[in-house]
Amino acid sequence: MNPRKLFKKRFYKKMLSGVDMVKMGVLDRLAGRFQGRYGQETADSLAAAVVNELFSEIPSDPHAKEFLKLNKAVVERELSNLKHDDEICNAVTQAVRIKVSLSYDQIEDVRRLLPEHLEKLASLGILIETLETPTLSSFLRMANEFYQRK
Repeated sequence: MNPRKLFKKRFYKKMLSGVDMVKMGVLDRLAGRFQGRYGQETADSLAAAVVNELFSEIPSDPHAKEFLKLNKAVVERELSNLKHDDEICNAVTQAVRIKVSLSYDQIEDVRRLLPEHLEKLASLGILIETLETPTLSSFLRMANEFYQRK
């Protein structure tokens, strides 16, 4: 493999690991918040569904798909409530911007969905439009700190 491709592959993996840290940090925070209102099992499934919506990911697990189908209104309400959490909004904004920048190297289907997803996050008040796309080091540092503070 040529050095440029190897560097790009390593860079891509590092950035995605930061996105995953943000997702796990949000998941853990939301599961803890939801536990008192919905019970442990529902809290975990609801938190996962909200994180999937935040990052425009379709669940692969049949249980998760069914949960989302049956609880779409609750997922949307909890997603909308995130606009009041500055820490989550900041971390998600940075992670989504990183994911978008990486996605432009990927398949056409992903690129086609990006504008709609970004518009949804912005309309919900989750995407902070004034933040710039972070550098590799600043993003990974933020993602790690966000994950550790859960």
